[in-house]
Amino acid sequence: MEEEKQQFQKKVMVAIDERDCSYDALMWVKVETVTEVGNPKEIICNAVENYKINLLVVGDQADGILQRIFQESLSSYCLKNAKCPVLVVKKSDVQE
Repeated sequence: MEEEKQQFQKKVMVAIDERDCSYDALMWVKVETVTEVGNPKEIICNAVENYKINLLVVGDQADGILQRIFQESLSSYCLKNAKCPVLVVKKSDVQE
């Protein structure tokens, strides 16, 4: 497991390096994969407290209008309930 983590970190560093970015600022970032079963909104917000997360990054899904009306999105829920700053990342409109 530790070897897989190190290989992943190397891949991330190589990807960043290939973009001509300085990755020294990212050396403090700790990445950990956790799998749990249940309501994703609640699990993510609970994980923020349990793992003492400093920044939560979530994607903004383009849900349909009915889903937005009747059900709160994961990103909205996390913005309201997470006990840390939340960064919501939108999908790029630019096609590569």
